[in-house]
Amino acid sequence: MPMMQNPQVGNSQHAITLNYYPTTGRWTMDDGNGEKGPSSYPRIVVPYNHKGEIVFKIKDTGGAKVEFADPAFVRKTNKPDPGDFPAQFTSTVSGGGKILTVTDANSSANGQPQQKDYHYQLLFTGARPLDPIITNMGCCQIAKDNYLLPLAIGGAALLAIYFFVLRPWLARKSVQAKPPASRDHMDH
Repeated sequence: MPMMQNPQVGNSQHAITLNYYPTTGRWTMDDGNGEKGPSSYPRIVVPYNHKGEIVFKIKDTGGAKVEFADPAFVRKTNKPDPGDFPAQFTSTVSGGGKILTVTDANSSANGQPQQKDYHYQLLFTGARPLDPIITNMGCCQIAKDNYLLPLAIGGAALLAIYFFVLRPWLARKSVQAKPPASRDHMDH
């Protein structure tokens, strides 16, 4: 039975505020549910069948000059990770070095939905790295039976064309092609 990969159904957007405390060298992250860190950074989850857009914004640095470095988003090397980190993520820094936008493909090489944890680091100039986790819930739904509906509709359309257009046209054409019956054999 053939299998087809369905497209992703949506985008998952995450706005993360970063605060740096220079006296302690500590970062906090706020995903809208209050500041957390460093042992309890919020896990960013990109739902099944969605692409992710994660926007990190440096809000408060306690007066220290802190910006995103170049590169600002990298794989954390001492943690286990799926081998496809570079294929999953792209990132850009904007806003004078204060905003980092990460795009997460949330794709699966074989089309099978698979949950994966990605350990990464945010790198900065003027502050130590920050290293939370992104969990991709996978993409894309594999269709096994739902491909039958489009095939059935296409088959029904072809049958309708044959019975209501092509067959009557062929019948008219064959009647027009026959020579008229001769009257000679009727007179005798």
